[in-house]
Amino acid sequence: MFKPRFTIPEQGNPYYNRAADGGYSNCIKGYPVQQGLTCLSNCVGFAAGRFNEIIGQNKFVYWKIAPNAEDFWTRADSEGLKKGSEPKLGAILVFEGIGSAAGHVAIVEQVNADRSIITSESGYGAAKPFWT
Repeated sequence: MFKPRFTIPEQGNPYYNRAADGGYSNCIKGYPVQQGLTCLSNCVGFAAGRFNEIIGQNKFVYWKIAPNAEDFWTRADSEGLKKGSEPKLGAILVFEGIGSAAGHVAIVEQVNADRSIITSESGYGAAKPFWT
């Protein structure tokens, strides 16, 4: 059963720690690093960790190494994953980069009656390592 995440992951949570740090992720180290969570701040590390936390897998299921944020949409095609524009609980939301700006990814945690959504996110170099 889906359980939304509205708070920062617990220190030491293996979904948000790189394999080199005793976790499940092969993502780059976040910056700045939140103590005990080496994929935060890093949108890809967070989204991949959250996705696997949701489906209960202790490894990347659809890729050995998560793609850059701007490559998630294309990578979903190559892995045969469903894509769409209708928000779904637990889906990876992909923001396209504009111009030279890179993309960004987040997780859909709540879909409201008015079709607005609440996401959970992290971002490389962000002032806060986690936000909704």
